[in-house]
Amino acid sequence: IRYNAGEASVFILHGNVRDLYPWRKDDKHIVYMPLQEYLRSFLKQARDSIVSYNISDGVMTDSKTRRKLLLKANIRQSARGELDYTTLPTKAATVLPILESLVLDSASESAVILDYVETIVPNGDIQMLPNAANLVRLLQWTSSPKLLGSSNVIVMITENLSNIHRRITDSPSVAAIRIGLPSSDERCQFVSVEPTDDAPFVEDMSEQAFGNVCAGLSLLQIRAILKRARHSKEAISFKTVSRRKKQIIEQECHGLVEFVDPDHDFSHVGG
Repeated sequence: IRYNAGEASVFILHGNVRDLYPWRKDDKHIVYMPLQEYLRSFLKQARDSIVSYNISDGVMTDSKTRRKLLLKANIRQSARGELDYTTLPTKAATVLPILESLVLDSASESAVILDYVETIVPNGDIQMLPNAANLVRLLQWTSSPKLLGSSNVIVMITENLSNIHRRITDSPSVAAIRIGLPSSDERCQFVSVEPTDDAPFVEDMSEQAFGNVCAGLSLLQIRAILKRARHSKEAISFKTVSRRKKQIIEQECHGLVEFVDPDHDFSHVGG
């Protein structure tokens, strides 16, 4: 809604961003893919150029857009009296000015995806930032009338919103969207699509019941339970799912939470 109203062109996706997401292909077949791949499949329906970037892999895009960016980068290099690039650089401080030529171009219809954006503009005192120029560059994007007046869009991805510099998250032209854990219907749909023939269930555990009892787990974690069952040949029961959920929660809490099995059950409760 905010994008269609011209109010925001920069979006931050946070929360359950390292999971699998359903995409319905042209033949109506549903496939599950990581968020980056899902975003590219979604955005390419209405965008000419889609560029992904993180500080490890560098710039990822199609060959046509790569040539276009390299040309723009070398024009900038020539103006500064520096040597041309043979390939696109990977350092954020060098890549962001190159991407700026794309996102601020009102004639293009482009999308830029910045993954692990907390590594580009980490939260903290601006005086202590390793490269404050990155923060300034992104702040200029968020307040640029050229970006808001174009069809271009910027998507930033992080697991924890608090890890991004507050100047970015507090910007009125930035929309933060939290991706939650899959709902009961989404889990059951995933289990119905995911092959379960060689992952045996106990008699009282159907695929529907399995999807329901996996509340609080991501689709990747549900897939891991199915893979473990195939490998160990251990039938999936309520007890095995509960045990796995306990291990996952304890691991994610870094030892700060421990589940203790009670010595009593409901038979000890009167009434």
